[in-house]
Amino acid sequence: MRSAAIAFILLVLALPARADHFSIHEVQKTITEQITAFRGGDHARAYELSAPNVRENYPTLASYMALIKDSFPPIANARAFVFGPVDEINISTITQEVIIEGSDGGTYQAFYTLDLQGDGVWRITGVTIQQANDRLI
Repeated sequence: MRSAAIAFILLVLALPARADHFSIHEVQKTITEQITAFRGGDHARAYELSAPNVRENYPTLASYMALIKDSFPPIANARAFVFGPVDEINISTITQEVIIEGSDGGTYQAFYTLDLQGDGVWRITGVTIQQANDRLI
């Protein structure tokens, strides 16, 4: 009986952590690091924070940065940002709202999707962005 209990405990400990136990700090840290890397010109670091699916679609740093500069200039040149609500999609996918002040002075709502990778690190799988109607920052 005791060995069955030990086996059960070991099995539970071996299971991947559920997203409801995720660290919002770790999710927001990944996003903060990426925005900071863009602002500091460390494009390689920003690219590294993207999930494998993004790097597969944009296999070179140049193709990735072309996407960012063309489609996401408020993120690439953010003056300021604050975190909004987070939404748990499933046990390993989170959506985090980020309110961004772009270099143009406009306010934008960005929705980052992050997946928990096999190594326990959150990586950015996608972003959608829209101009906010009201100044939110």
